[in-house]
Amino acid sequence: MGLQNVCTCGKVKLFVSFEVEGDSQLIVIDSNIGSAGNIVIRLTQNLPPNAFIAYDNYFATIRLIKFLNTKQYHVVSTMRSNRLNSSLLKSDKQLKQEGRGSFDSLTTDNGHIVVTKWFDTKAVYILSNCFGPTPVGESK
Repeated sequence: MGLQNVCTCGKVKLFVSFEVEGDSQLIVIDSNIGSAGNIVIRLTQNLPPNAFIAYDNYFATIRLIKFLNTKQYHVVSTMRSNRLNSSLLKSDKQLKQEGRGSFDSLTTDNGHIVVTKWFDTKAVYILSNCFGPTPVGESK
């Protein structure tokens, strides 16, 4: 794993804070979430409740989104398939047969967290506590 530069941006798209993963001086806030998840927690700890947070699949885990949910943050992220039991969702083959734009989803944590598997040219997993797969519409 190489070094990852991580930052937060404000509404005017200026860096507000950043840190470099791999720094041994960093504080671990929750040892159950892992080093990547702790980066997200440290960078968001001063955000007000109801802030929207988006991050890459490198950081996404169910444990992290559950933690951020307790802080009343709205989160959306792509997710790696090996970080969840993807057998609970339709297979890639099934979604491919249904065609581009097909999807399947499941909820966890009493419906507060949604995992959506969406098929484009390949399957993409989306993890969120504020956005689900519906309503579905078409755009031009």
